[in-house]
Amino acid sequence: MDTEVEGRRFHLVHGYPGADREECLWERPDPDGPVPIPGATVIVGHTPTVLLTGREDEPFRIWHGNGVIDIDCGCASRSENKRLGCLRLDDMKEFYV
Repeated sequence: MDTEVEGRRFHLVHGYPGADREECLWERPDPDGPVPIPGATVIVGHTPTVLLTGREDEPFRIWHGNGVIDIDCGCASRSENKRLGCLRLDDMKEFYV
């Protein structure tokens, strides 16, 4: 889904932008990958941010990559460091529950 907030373009997708439905659902971002959609910030879930940061011993945080933001802070995991990460698109403020 594409949306614009405060003049900034976003592409929201469960997994990662792809050529078909399966890729959009199940692909994962590459921390060292290129910008997936030039001119837009891609917001993803599906991949717990700890898989991108490797920081298992601290509360999971929203991850900011190259044109990608991952908001999956492990809510469904068994980790004691899991939490719900929320990102307000109009000012990019992060909230955690």
